[in-house]
Amino acid sequence: MIPSFHGWLLLNKIRSEGGIVIIKLDGQRAVKIYTVTISGGSLGEEYFRKDGDDLELLIVEAVNFYDNIVWSRRRDS
Repeated sequence: MIPSFHGWLLLNKIRSEGGIVIIKLDGQRAVKIYTVTISGGSLGEEYFRKDGDDLELLIVEAVNFYDNIVWSRRRDS
């Protein structure tokens, strides 16, 4: 499944805030072929990395992780 445009916009927002977003498609694996990683920027020492078969779900989980660490703290300030 191709990730939604909204998902890409959120990943790009993370990038624009100094985050590093990596999406890997691994041709050597038969399962869990996608890896999504977010690190750097406002995350500091924290990072998200997960393998799976559903790229859309991985992107949602990664953005939710970033939201809980970065954006929600800004809203609470």
